Order: sequence, then structure tokens, then C-alpha cells
Amino acid sequence: MAWLKGTSGSSAAVQTYEWARKAIVAGIAFLFAAILLFLVDALAHHAFRVSPLLGAWTAGSAFVGSLIVGRWLGFLNLSSLQQAYGQKLVRTFLGASNDARVHPGGPDDSIAVEIPSAGDDVFFDEYWPERNGGPLHLINTTVNDTVASDSGRQLRDDKGLPMCVGPKGVSVGRRYHALWRPRSGERADRTLLHPLAVAPDPNAFHLLARSDGNDPSVERLRLGQWMGISGAAVSTGTGRFTSIPQALLLGLLNIRLGYWWDSGINAGRRPSRYPPNLWRRLKSAPGWFFRMQATLLNEWRGYFPGPAERLWYLTDGGHFDNTGLYELVRRRLPFVISVDGGEDQRYELDDLAVLTRQARLDFGAEIEWLDPTGPRSAGFGDWAAFDQAAAPFATVPPWIGSFVNPNALGTLTELRRDSLFCGALARVVYDGDSSRPTWLLLLKANLAPPLPIDVRNYAAHHPAFPNEPTADQFFKNDQWESYRALGQCAGLMVFRERLARRPAAIGGFARAATPSVPTTPAPSPTGPLLGPTPFVPATGAVAVRSLTVRDTLRVQWFVTIPSFLLGAVAARRWSLWLFSRLGAGRPTMRFLSELRERYGGEHFLTWFPVRKTLLVLARETMEAVLTSETNAADPVLKKRAVSRFAPESLVISSGGLWRDRRPFNEGALDFDSRLHRHHDAFTKIVLEETAGLAKPGARELGWSDFQTLGERISQQVILGEGEVKPVMGEQLTSLVACSNLLFRDTVNYPAFHGDIEDHLARPAPRCLAADSAEALKSGSATEATRVWGQVAFWLFVLRDALGLHVTRTLALIAAHPEVQQQARDEVANAGKLTADAIDSLRFLEACVHEQLRLWAPVPLLLRRATKPFALREEIPIEAEQQILMHAGFYHRDLRVFGEFADRFAPARLLQRAFPPTYFFSAHRQSCVGRPLVTFLLKATLASLLARHAFDLLGPDIDSDSIPYLYDHFSVKLKAR
Repeated sequence: MAWLKGTSGSSAAVQTYEWARKAIVAGIAFLFAAILLFLVDALAHHAFRVSPLLGAWTAGSAFVGSLIVGRWLGFLNLSSLQQAYGQKLVRTFLGASNDARVHPGGPDDSIAVEIPSAGDDVFFDEYWPERNGGPLHLINTTVNDTVASDSGRQLRDDKGLPMCVGPKGVSVGRRYHALWRPRSGERADRTLLHPLAVAPDPNAFHLLARSDGNDPSVERLRLGQWMGISGAAVSTGTGRFTSIPQALLLGLLNIRLGYWWDSGINAGRRPSRYPPNLWRRLKSAPGWFFRMQATLLNEWRGYFPGPAERLWYLTDGGHFDNTGLYELVRRRLPFVISVDGGEDQRYELDDLAVLTRQARLDFGAEIEWLDPTGPRSAGFGDWAAFDQAAAPFATVPPWIGSFVNPNALGTLTELRRDSLFCGALARVVYDGDSSRPTWLLLLKANLAPPLPIDVRNYAAHHPAFPNEPTADQFFKNDQWESYRALGQCAGLMVFRERLARRPAAIGGFARAATPSVPTTPAPSPTGPLLGPTPFVPATGAVAVRSLTVRDTLRVQWFVTIPSFLLGAVAARRWSLWLFSRLGAGRPTMRFLSELRERYGGEHFLTWFPVRKTLLVLARETMEAVLTSETNAADPVLKKRAVSRFAPESLVISSGGLWRDRRPFNEGALDFDSRLHRHHDAFTKIVLEETAGLAKPGARELGWSDFQTLGERISQQVILGEGEVKPVMGEQLTSLVACSNLLFRDTVNYPAFHGDIEDHLARPAPRCLAADSAEALKSGSATEATRVWGQVAFWLFVLRDALGLHVTRTLALIAAHPEVQQQARDEVANAGKLTADAIDSLRFLEACVHEQLRLWAPVPLLLRRATKPFALREEIPIEAEQQILMHAGFYHRDLRVFGEFADRFAPARLLQRAFPPTYFFSAHRQSCVGRPLVTFLLKATLASLLARHAFDLLGPDIDSDSIPYLYDHFSVKLKAR
């Protein structure tokens, strides 16, 4: 970090070094940028050379993807190293005060520091250590502000404002303050600030105020996040040290520890500021559409508007004041202890010089260092020497002398690596009034304290000790112990023993402070305290863990991306072929199991894909979500895909439309009955179609055979007996293929829906279309029901279900000879395959359900909260929050299904030895076609098994460990 900051001084050598340093940084940065631009340009040219269509598709996809991602500002922080860095600080420092980590109850071992643990962190507005005897904790950060808000020109000098957060409120700059408001109904990630007036005029400019007078709703962060921001020393923005080449280099390398904080106030919405005019709005329009990219590019070029915009780029408080004393001087405390551990090998005290200038300019405070050298030469000892140095204006207060050793303190100029003294004392005088000074005790890291032999030995072999470069973030054991021992020895040298016996004395100084920010009575804390006593986490059976940035990205890798690549609506053949051969499902299961073990819970806050989401692995919570009336199905990607060919279907409806269309679907599909009203007609259709599938004699059957079978049966069930329409099947195939890519086939879409409307106008008897037409005539279905849209989705989902699940179930049955024999015996014992006989085939139904459990057609159940509620009375859920339930993981969970989790066990299911499953979802939003689909699947399988036994030719299935993904497109069965 020191190399990036540069070296101060005016000599020719220093200036030459600075010029060379900046030239090297700029050269590397612009070289990296040129290489990236060249690679992008080469790829674009290659795509257009291969095929203009491919080039156009690539460019269009990139544009659309950029447009979608452009509004997701969460990427700015998720893509940086800030959260990973913050989590390390949380585990290292806050974890030590988490009693549940260090001293867990019961037989559990303590949790290693490398593993996240519940209760390590707490929201900052719930953090009140001073109420429990701890210190009043202030956290300093820097608001990077490198451009003038009116002209947009780069600033040359101070390029940042100090920002301090404390238990009472926030201070920014010299005169802008705001108090935390008690929380009452805000979103979990927001909290309110009440600005304090800076002038009698209520319309005077204020960084933390809104022009409409309402309190701004700012982003709510945890204590660990503020700590991580406060320590973000290396980043694209570094306050006064910011430069364009440095920002570009660190941005391209993604060495970004800063945080984009949402101040809750848009540009132009602060007092005495006005919204931008039309010309500025037009100029900023691209930045509005691609806001994330524009903000990231601003960061890469060191362009930080600071408080002129809504998003503030926060970094290390040391980028403004590296001593941490600025806010303490503001508060005029009676006594301050400062430990200067900055990298300062030449003991030039650069950080202290900057503070001295800032304190004089901002607070009218002069820092006067006492020099006891003369009085000591004259025979004055101990504190008398300092009293003589401070005369005639003041003497050192006796309470300081009671616990500080004066013989460990010297003059400021005597503080060197091999000095006899390790501290100095100063008097801070405000506005020339020496009657109420602040006494400042500075401790400087050096070799003055009496040190043990191992520390002396380390210092002899490391000349930079104790000012080694901060770029070294990975201390070895001897290095770590040398710094720790040095600090302990310095403390023993400076402070007398009575300090350890009377810690309340220090607390007295803090209580005597008179902060410059007016305070109001603090609200009662709503969470546990972090302080000198162990952190006791909130009690409750359900714990929700926040995933780290790394694990959030792994969720995208193991869950989100595979879900999209496998197909939003129907399975993509090439993806399934590749994923099944790579065994892609098993790493996902291992990852989710690892999350549960590592975080010690089954509820996680993450992003899916670009919205905050509660990821649920627990069955009890799945059950609570599915039974709740306060959430709705919301598979975002699937909704968009289905809308490309069936935009009015029930599965993508919500609110009043869902309440209108659900009863119609339930009535048409006989949701409340195991047998449909037309069961005899449907049974006849199935028996006739399956009779022609496998001719006498052995033959191979593959996916195309079962797909055709599913299409013929589904069309006749919906449109009427004998109504087989190959053209409609081809249209539907094209529509679904395009919808998987989120496109609409504009050629086949009107033709397909036109054919549906023709069938509804003149329906055949005893079919779903006839029932739908009758509902329209009777008025039970209205124009809002969009009957044609429901029929369109039935044609897709019934064809897909029959083709897919008949293929998979037969493959499983064929791979388990004993199961096949039991199923065939059950079918034979049922006699003639009537609807009632088919309904009685319980073992065959268990085979179907086991196949659905092992290869859930919808492994991810996504819900959206329609209003705030408490899930299981313990987990607060906000309106519009997503809840993601991984049914696929649950159905294969060893904790739930034991040794049968990865086995095909219909007999076990028949004995009701398994817990509930969710392959048809459940409760109020369960699959409306469940009874009809189950009946048709059983009828089809029973008819085939009544005629033939089947051998599985491939792909093979290991009966002891069923694969997580199975390529049904490649299935080959031999009918005997």
C-alpha cells in the first residue's frame, strides 16, 4: 500500500522516484486494458467471420445480457473482495467474543476460525457494547470524492471526506451529522437516518438530508461489513492517493476492497440541489440503462462523484486520516491514547502531520507536543518534567499520572527505531482556549521496550521491523508472535500495573466525553451486544445464515447456471447429454451438503440469480412455505420462457388472474378426484396407442418412440379421440425450443393458437377441450380466464410428462428385475385394464412416484412473498422477497431418506416409510394436473408391462446409487 501511495518529499531523488513509480503503474494498467480490448475485438471479428448470424447473435446476446445485468447494482459489491475480507475480520475478531463458537453447549467441539458461525456478526444498529461496560465504538471510513459535483472535473488535493459511524449516528465531513432512527417496519436491509440541521435555514444543503424533509432510508450494514470497509486499504479509490492509472490497474486485477454504499438519496434530491436539466438527463441516459457497468467503469477510472450521487464509494478511513484521531479531536475528549502502527520506517510521522493540519483547519485545534528534555536536564524527574514543559498554561492531570509511566515518554523527535522512549505526550488546545485541553498520549512502535530474546533476534534479522510493509498480509508464526510480544511489552512499559486492576478508570474518561453531535436517548437494543462479555446469539430454533461472497458465487455456479443450461421449460438435449456424463448433479448435492455442515443450518440468505433470496433446505420450512397463503409461485426464468408460447397459462399467473384461472383448471382436470370424469375414454385412448408401440417380437424403443406416444395420447385426451395433429406437434416443438432461449416463434405462435381456438369452437366429445368450451358457454370461465392459453399449456405439459416420465420410469423398472417382476405381477392380477383396475395399481404408482423423487421434474421451487410475514413464526420475510426451496436436494438427502436416498425403492414408499415429497409441489399451489397425469402415466406403463418385459440397453443405471441426472434422450429399451 505504501508503494501505491508514493513517497513524500521535494528532493530531486524523491521526485524522480515518484515519476518512475507513476509511469510503471500507468504502463502496466494501460497495457492490461489494451490486451483486454484486443481480445474482445478479436473474438467479435472471429464470430462474424464464422457466420454473420453467429456474430449478430453473440452481439445481441451480449447487449441483452448487459442490459439485464445493468440494473443489478449488487454485482458491484459481490464481485469485489470486500465481503471476503470482511468475513475474515469477523471470524478473526468478532468470533473470539462469540461464546457459542468458543464454548459450544453439549458435546460439540469449538468451531474453527476458518468456518463461519452463527452469532459472529450483528447489525450495526443492534450493537451497543458501551451499555455492557465496553467501549464506545466509532468506525472511520472515507467517502471517495474525486470530482467536483457541479463541473465533473477531477480534484487535485483532498479526494475524500471522512465518514464516521457510531452507535448514535453518522458524521460526514466537518459539519454533516445524522442520528439513527429506531427501526419500525423498514426492510431488513434498510434503516433510517435523521439529519441534524447545519443552519437555521431548513433548506440549507445537507449531505444526509432529503429535499422533501423525509428521513432518508440508507443501506443497513452489519458490524463486520463496516469493519471490512474501514480496513479497505487497497482499492481503486484511496482518497487523496487516488490516481487514474492506479484505479485502472487495481480494477482490472479486481483488487477492490471498497464498498458501494446506498445513501438512499438520489442525485438532485438533497436540499438546495435541483434535478438535472433535460440535456444532462439525455447525456446520462446510457448510464441509467447500464448503471452497474457505468458505475464500475467510473471506479476503474478513479471517477468518484462522492455525495453528489446516491451511491458512495467507501474505503479505509486511513485514506483521509490514518491515525483515527480526527473524530476524537472533533469530540474534544479529555484524554486520548493513540497507537501509531503505520508503516513508517524512517519515523517521519506523515500520518500525524496530516492529522495536525486537518485538526487546525477543521476544528481550530492546535496539537502541542511536550518536550521534557530541558526540565529533565535541570533535575526535574517523573511528571514534574512534563509539568514544567506544559507551564504556564496547564499541568498534566493527576489521574493521567496515576496509571501512565512518565519515564517511558520522550519528545516527538526522539521516537526512532532504537529510541529509549516509545511514546510522547501532547496537549490539544481548541480555539486558543488552554483551560480545557485534550491530552494525547502517542505510542509509536519501536524497540524501546525491554524485549525477550526471540523478539530481539527477529528484529536483528528483519531491519524493517516493526514497520514492515502492509502488503505482507500472511504473517508467519515468528512474525506474528514478535509483533504481539512487542505490543505487550510496550503496554507494560507505558502503563502502570494499577490499570489492570482498575479498568473502570478508562470507562470514566469515555463517560466524561462531550460529543459534538447532539444525542438522543438510545433505543433498547434489539439484538445481542458485542463487548467485553461473550457474544450470546439470539435464541430460536431456526437460524438464517448469510452466505459469503464466495459461497454466493458458488450458488450461481452449482444451482443457477445448471438450471438455465438444462432448460427453463424443457430439457436441452446437448446440455443433459454433457451434464449427465460429467455427473454434474452430484457436485451440486455435495455443495449444498457442505453449506449445511459448514454454516450449521438449513436456511441461507443469498442471491438467486440477481435478487436476495432465502434458500431453504429444511423440510419443515418447505412445508410452512407451501401451506402459507402469503406467497405465490414465482419461477422468474420459467415464467418468462413459458410466456413465449403460453402467456396466459395458470403456471405464470398471479394475483386475481391466478384466483380466476385456478378454479377453472381444477374443474377441467378434476383435481379433487383420483379418476377424471372421462376416465373410460382416456383409458381407451391409452390402450389403443400403446398397443401399436411395441409390435410382437423383440425390438428396441427409444426416446422418439415415447415422445411420439406422449404426443398422440395428450392430443387425444385434450382435443378428442382420434384428434391427432402432427402439425400442431411440430408447431409446439418449435415454440418450446425458442422459449428455452427466451424467444417467441412468431411464425408458429399464431398458427398454433389459431388451431386451439378452432377446436374450442367445434370440440369433439369427452375431452378436455369439450369441457373447456362448455365452461365458456356456461359462464364459469370468463374472458379473463383465457381458456385457449390454458389449453396451450396442457398440450405442452401433458406431452412432456407422458414422454419423459414413461421413459424414465420404464428405464428404472428395467434396471431392477425384481421391481419389474412385482409390477408385472400386479398388472396381471388386476385383470382387464379398466380405469378402476388401473387406479388400484398402488405398486406401479409407487414406481412412478419414486422416479419423480429421484429425478424431480421441478427441482427448484421458487416462491415470492406477497406481503411481509414470519415464516415458522421465526424467520422475517419481506414483501416481494424470494424463497427458494431445493426439492431436488431434499429428495436425495441422506438425513431424510437414509440409505434409500439414492436408491429406487417403490416397496419402501408403498409402506409409507418415506416423509412427504414435493415433486408435484404441494398444498394450495400443487400441480393442478396431478391426478390426471398420475392416472395416464399408470395406464400407459400398465399397458406396456402387460404386454412386454423390458431390458435396459443404455444408459446404464447403478441400482445402488441412482445418478442425479439421467439422459432420457439416449435411452434404449428392448421389449420382449
